[in-house]
Amino acid sequence: MQSEPLVVPLVLNAHCLRPTIEQACTAASPTKLISWGLHEGDIASVLEAGVAMACEDGSVYLFCIDTATNLINPVPPILSPGSHTALFPLASHVSRDISPSPPPTIDFVARSRNTSQSNHVPHPLSQPTRSRITSFVSKASAEAPKNTVDYDNEKDKLEGMLKGGPSVRDKSIVDGLRVSNAVAGLGLHSEADGGSQRKNLRLSYPGSTPPTPTSRTPRDSLSSPSTPSSVSSPNLLATSAGQPFHVGVAPPLTLKSHVLPPNIGRENRAISLKRLSSGILLVLQESGMVTVISARSGFSLASVDLESTPHLHPPPSPSPSTFAATTADHSIWTWKHLHVSETPECTILLVAASDQASATSEGDVARTRVAILQLENPSPLLSSLDPSATTRDGVLHKVAEWLMEGASEGIGLLKDDDTLSTKLSYVTPPPASTLVIHDLQVVPPAYVVAAPVSLQPSPDALSSSSVNHAVAAVSLPNRLLPIPNPFKPKIQSDSSSPSSQRMPATVPGRVVLGPAMSFGQVPTLRSDTGQQGIQVWIMDGGCLRGILWGHSDFLVFETTASDTVARVLGEASHRGLTTVERVGSDMFVLAQARQMDIYRLVGAQQSEPSSLRNQRLEHMSSTAFTKPCSVATAIGTSLALSSRVRTDPTGLERLYLTYTPVIPVSKIRKGNRAREDKQRIKIAWSYSSKKRPTKEEGTIRRLTSVLPVEVDLIVLGFGDGTLGRSTLTNLLTGGWFPSDEKAIGVNGAITSLHSITNERSGEKLVIAGVDDGGISVWDLSTLTLRAQWTIFTVPLSTVISLEEEGVGRLRGCILCISEDGTLAVVAVDGLECLYLIPGSAARLIRICLGEDNLLLVYADGKARLWDVKTQEFWRAMTSKTVDELLSQGGWFEADVGHSKPSFRDTPLAPLKICFSSYDAASTLLLDIQNLSDLIHPIPPSQHFRDPRLPENTSTRTMDAKVDVSLPAKRTPHRLELLKSFAAALLSFGIDDLIDFICKEKLGVLPSIASVGISGTDLAATLLNPATPRAIWQISPEHTASRLLALVTVLRGFLAFDGTINAPLSRYSGLIFVEECEQYANQVITFYVAVLPDAVGSSWQAPSLSFLARYWLHTASDLRLAARALFGATANRLSDEDTIALVEFWQHELPCLQPDTEKQSSYSALALLIAGNVATERYAVLSTSTLTDIAKSIALYLHDEACPHRVLAIDLCSRGFDIWQHHVDAMEVLRALFSLSTSAEKERNVGPQARLSVLQIASSNTPLFMTTLSLDILHPRSVQQRKSIMQLVAFLIRKKPLVLHLNLPKLVEAVVKSLDPGSSGDREAVFDAATEILGQVVKTFPSVDFHMPSQRLCVGTSEGAVIMYDLKTATRLYVLEGHRKRLVGCSFSPDGRRLATVCLEEGIVRVWKVGSSLTSLFMPGAPPRQGHSGSDPFKTLNFNVGDEANMTVAATLEWVRFEWPDDRTARLKIRDNAFTFNT
Repeated sequence: MQSEPLVVPLVLNAHCLRPTIEQACTAASPTKLISWGLHEGDIASVLEAGVAMACEDGSVYLFCIDTATNLINPVPPILSPGSHTALFPLASHVSRDISPSPPPTIDFVARSRNTSQSNHVPHPLSQPTRSRITSFVSKASAEAPKNTVDYDNEKDKLEGMLKGGPSVRDKSIVDGLRVSNAVAGLGLHSEADGGSQRKNLRLSYPGSTPPTPTSRTPRDSLSSPSTPSSVSSPNLLATSAGQPFHVGVAPPLTLKSHVLPPNIGRENRAISLKRLSSGILLVLQESGMVTVISARSGFSLASVDLESTPHLHPPPSPSPSTFAATTADHSIWTWKHLHVSETPECTILLVAASDQASATSEGDVARTRVAILQLENPSPLLSSLDPSATTRDGVLHKVAEWLMEGASEGIGLLKDDDTLSTKLSYVTPPPASTLVIHDLQVVPPAYVVAAPVSLQPSPDALSSSSVNHAVAAVSLPNRLLPIPNPFKPKIQSDSSSPSSQRMPATVPGRVVLGPAMSFGQVPTLRSDTGQQGIQVWIMDGGCLRGILWGHSDFLVFETTASDTVARVLGEASHRGLTTVERVGSDMFVLAQARQMDIYRLVGAQQSEPSSLRNQRLEHMSSTAFTKPCSVATAIGTSLALSSRVRTDPTGLERLYLTYTPVIPVSKIRKGNRAREDKQRIKIAWSYSSKKRPTKEEGTIRRLTSVLPVEVDLIVLGFGDGTLGRSTLTNLLTGGWFPSDEKAIGVNGAITSLHSITNERSGEKLVIAGVDDGGISVWDLSTLTLRAQWTIFTVPLSTVISLEEEGVGRLRGCILCISEDGTLAVVAVDGLECLYLIPGSAARLIRICLGEDNLLLVYADGKARLWDVKTQEFWRAMTSKTVDELLSQGGWFEADVGHSKPSFRDTPLAPLKICFSSYDAASTLLLDIQNLSDLIHPIPPSQHFRDPRLPENTSTRTMDAKVDVSLPAKRTPHRLELLKSFAAALLSFGIDDLIDFICKEKLGVLPSIASVGISGTDLAATLLNPATPRAIWQISPEHTASRLLALVTVLRGFLAFDGTINAPLSRYSGLIFVEECEQYANQVITFYVAVLPDAVGSSWQAPSLSFLARYWLHTASDLRLAARALFGATANRLSDEDTIALVEFWQHELPCLQPDTEKQSSYSALALLIAGNVATERYAVLSTSTLTDIAKSIALYLHDEACPHRVLAIDLCSRGFDIWQHHVDAMEVLRALFSLSTSAEKERNVGPQARLSVLQIASSNTPLFMTTLSLDILHPRSVQQRKSIMQLVAFLIRKKPLVLHLNLPKLVEAVVKSLDPGSSGDREAVFDAATEILGQVVKTFPSVDFHMPSQRLCVGTSEGAVIMYDLKTATRLYVLEGHRKRLVGCSFSPDGRRLATVCLEEGIVRVWKVGSSLTSLFMPGAPPRQGHSGSDPFKTLNFNVGDEANMTVAATLEWVRFEWPDDRTARLKIRDNAFTFNT
């Protein structure tokens, strides 16, 4: 099972660098803008409303309404005794008393138990009435213009709103975990849940009874999304500046986060941005990357690169020429359009791309590449239990792909609201230009389309409920087909080269299309300048309506299946249309660069088909922007939100967002429109409005690139072309390095940094890319500029060092690759640029080197072969020819890189290699596992090795000096590293005592760095919290990620022994590490258990499914931290919430799934969460729930091909006493026995199984010994008996006390396995049995063996001695002389005497056990002792005082017999010795 890396982004917000998220936003170039919830006008929408802005580099900025820290980030409230609520003075934010009734107050559920004075919130009623009402009124609000708020009408409006309304149920901690099916397990809140703050708001009125909260059963809340409840309240809230504003009229915004998909920068422009009803954002980049983002938290849920995924077969069609297979041809695709259809089961995405060649060639028919994706429930995304699984392994799958003729603008998806089905629509190429519709269905993975489908259309095809598709049921493999590797085993290949860069294979698709239905010819635009876009939707009665637009005009049309040509309902012109938004079925919003217009269809009703031609398109309202905007979106029909750019006093251009009212056309006065709009414009968001820039700010050097060379050596690149060097501690705490500043640089901004080493001289160099396409080389030790060239037209992207054997003539050189694929070859010795190789329109994906050859392979399937000896182009070839050439051997493949972070020498890596934004350029990625390995104390004799490096990589000690070419300094002490990273992860300002401990006792000072969250494929979300408490109110994923990283780092303080005195801070001086451990434990306890109460009701509980990713992690600190946080979060659940949570996951358990999904990662995640919660809270769960969990565990244990056996083994060790009542416990034990002795090393289940067996043996010894004995005596096979004996030998070495009480039973089973009557079985188990008996005799003093006579004696806890003959594998006799536990027995050297001792009786007995005359006539009878009856030969008394009460464990160590001769014995009991004659 693979271990999921935990990577945390750290933004270096040094005061002298100022790389903040807000500054990066002001420099962004937006491409798309959408909003939601801004026009609804209630408190519920305020807390869930937001704005998303996509940019040229492919990133997305998320905004939310700025409702002041009192609403969004409340301080811990006061708890009244026996109450769970506290008053919150929201009503005092209203500027004036506008109602005769007392102002309402809003209370919310309090989570804090901290009632210290530092967190005290005064009750609003404790102030005089006048002062309370006017305390939040500023001069600006008192002198506000009359048209801002109409107070004459506002009073009547508010009186109507304050008549009461349903309240919202209290928020419990499970609301951070229990969500709708669309986001179950992620810990996400869907839009239907209403958010954390909204659920905690309740209106209360003095003198009136508050409404009763709406009740809802936990099961209902999990099985179906809840309906958001609104709160009847005045639509007046206070901004952060204290100014009141109307919720429905231009609310101010605040920047919440910056989402960076896996691929950003050049050629990754965000081309489309959609928001689903579940609160999920979909981003399409023109490079083919589709990213799924949570609109609420900014967390990146999933991503798919359409250019790197395997090609799929096209769906069968009655006309094979319509849909063709996507092949590795020579096309260059630009992805342009994203269409979405939401259904109850899943969301279907259609992504369309245009062929650049066909789009630019005159006379050629345009070609379109279409990909269909299925967006499933995002729950299994956060599970990494089986990264190779395909069934429900991720939230986003590509299910179909094909090529077709026609423009990409004419393709889309339709949703039939009546049948909840999805249709595919497209317009055929001219001159026909026919609108064609297909039913579209995604089939399960177990089915694959095998033949063309012939379907009969229903009379009313669009309104039919479903189509019975003739799908051939053919088994589809669980895993996608592997991407073939054309290299032979003898060929050298870089193992780090991403497989995604290979040419994708072709696998079956999962989409079935119904028959084609024609809906007539699409109308022609009046200007006939070409179609730019089309939107079609389904109307009542089976007709279609659509809007078609071109370069200068648009029209609205309607058509049915019986029409030959669609009917035009209206047509109008526009000026540079950017986006078209449809409101309902008859209203359209057209956004343009300088204005936004709203049109509406007016005329006859749809119930009168004969008068459809009487409808006309009416221009309802419009707004003119005073300045051209790059993007704009409509907020309802009354506001326009747009982006503008203006120049600040420093001369920098800054982006800001504005609201502009949409004015009815009838009220627009000619000549005064611009002036009126300018008066009504309101700024929605602006960085400069919060902090006015100064002239000095324009001179500050902006950080544009960062490169961690060592763990505490960071090289920085700046926008003025200079380099700097600093330590990590200085960057995290805001320090600076004046001695390392270099004022002399290059002409341009540094966009990327790369480090190389001259293998001949050992000199370390830094290769810097410049924004003008230049390359500069710097000496790392002195930061002096060594060489520079301006050879590219775009910035440098990747640097490849060629030092390996097999690279041929280019060994000792570096390959510098620009963002457009142009390649420069530079000799490291002499720093000479040898030659330049031009790029291609397609992306460079592979570089292969031979002796004198350089092969460059591009994404369009073409390749170019260059002769490096003559420096000439040799030939061009196709991908098939490339595979044939490489199969001949003798090639070395270099890793192209493609800007992916790499953790090699340090736990740090830059977020993005190439510059895309200021905040991304100043962000470092921290690998917590690598850091955990680095900070653990290592003995001086051992060396630190990065586990990611090959075995032959050179190592270095932790305290070794840095390279001699660098300034003389030592790698910082591990404790200093801990303090640096802990400072960045801690959140100061929440608890005074914890702050004091961190600063004064641990020496951890506050850091100016901010912490983000890493999503799938190393996508990052950079956050902008307003207060320390707001850090923990963002999302369950962020809480889980940050807490997990913090607790792992804090656990590093516990790893030091007591012999080290560590300098901690300038305040505390030196303290012993024992005290450091104590204080670290106190801080860990606070963040694990107390933090939710300190944060308050807006606390976002950690996502259990996120923590589940690290439950079985190989790094011990990370694994223990995840388990502690998981347990603390689960323990805070009430009984009701626990039942609801476990029952939700119960339906996804493996035992309840079909065979194709039993081993899916989603089912494993369900078992992990439900099983671990049940081990702690089993008493409140039903029998059926526990039975399903136990059956799932047994299912995984008995399945030899299951990749999740380690999970089942772990659950067995934690809760076997629970599961044994619901399954065959003995069979489960047998499965563990088999796994514990398994020779399979791939999954490493043996050690885990042995630990589980030890745990079960300690907690349920009777069942364990019964199963063990039965398997030894009656095995199913000889191999099983041999395996069991190996396990027994392991138990004797590791857990002898478990076997002590059942030792006689175990020994008898082993002895019987040596029965000479079954010679074959005896030979098979002889070695194992001999090893077991040897371990028993060596470990237990109550067992002894005499080799010459082959006699074995075993003392029992009842005082008897059992004698065995190993030659015949039989029990000879039993000697009964003691009445209490026998602690030791021993044969004399000649085997004729046996001494036994019982400490509790204080007696030593001597027995005759040699052969006698009696034994010849009575085999099996004990020898005569020389006395009558069964009395022993001798009985000796002794007194050892308190040693008589010695424990069993002590007797194993301190009781021994020695025989000086055949008749003299010496009994040793600890330090006492008793010698006697036998």
